[in-house]
Amino acid sequence: MRTTRRIRVPVWLSFRIGGNICLALLLSAALVLAGGGVSAHDRSRDDGGDAVTIRPGAGRGRWAELRPFRGLGTWVDLWNRGPYRRPGGVIRDMDRYRVDTLFIETSKYNFDKDIVYPEAVGEMLDVAHKRGINVVAWYLPSFVDMDKDFRRARAAITFRSPDGRRFDGFALDMEEVVTHDTDLRNARALRLSRRIKRSVPRRYALGGIVPDPVNQLYWPQFPYKRMGEIYDVLMPMTYWSYREVDGADRVRRLVSRNIRALRRKARNPTLRVHVPGGLALRAYGREVSAFARAVKKRNALGGGLYDFPLTRRTQWERLGRLSRLG
Repeated sequence: MRTTRRIRVPVWLSFRIGGNICLALLLSAALVLAGGGVSAHDRSRDDGGDAVTIRPGAGRGRWAELRPFRGLGTWVDLWNRGPYRRPGGVIRDMDRYRVDTLFIETSKYNFDKDIVYPEAVGEMLDVAHKRGINVVAWYLPSFVDMDKDFRRARAAITFRSPDGRRFDGFALDMEEVVTHDTDLRNARALRLSRRIKRSVPRRYALGGIVPDPVNQLYWPQFPYKRMGEIYDVLMPMTYWSYREVDGADRVRRLVSRNIRALRRKARNPTLRVHVPGGLALRAYGREVSAFARAVKKRNALGGGLYDFPLTRRTQWERLGRLSRLG
């Protein structure tokens, strides 16, 4: 859905010139980013990634800019190096498919650098912002070396492109089970999340990429409620192809179930949710349409398939209803 909301502010001025009354109409029109309502493609961004509109986040008592998590998202990870070899071209492709937000992996715990491809990431960030595409950094921690995990999260949050632009938000990917003890892993995940939250401005958008709340078995007793109080948006990994779920109706039910279960476990019926789905390689036509319909029907902020290099043109056409969702 593509909507552009305009606020028109007519100001009527009455003044006297040479004894005659002249009415002059000054019309001021401002495009206001309200819940992702303004198409970022209507104008390029020159704000260096700074927040503009403030919206209530998932964390109770916390306000944040949610624009980066609204609408059609796509993902770039470190396993597929293709996007890093042609960063500008990849962003132009995303713009053609009407992508609202790029989620880009800046590092992971078992890589050598805090930002693995800084030059390519910087170019993607600059080109994306010039084309009105939001960019959110994400990082996969181990929850073993907590200082390194925090340092790498902060490296993404404070990263500056050659043009001085910053990421529009940050997301922590909570799926690694190197720490085998579940209680210890939960404690460390919460500690790292709180530390990250304390380190950013109140309006800075934070997302938590969390396990599928319905079917996953690798992280029992995941603390959805407490994570929902820390992060502005939760992002359940809804990869139906991993679950051997086939057919549009089954995909629609799975996506709806995941969103409902996440809100129930977070004990927050209005929890802000962005849904990564797929995987794109094994997501078929009507299933993609069913995914998009379910995301919209359940009032999620947005969603998209994982990941960009695997998403085909016909899939982009079916995902179009998520663009500028709001």
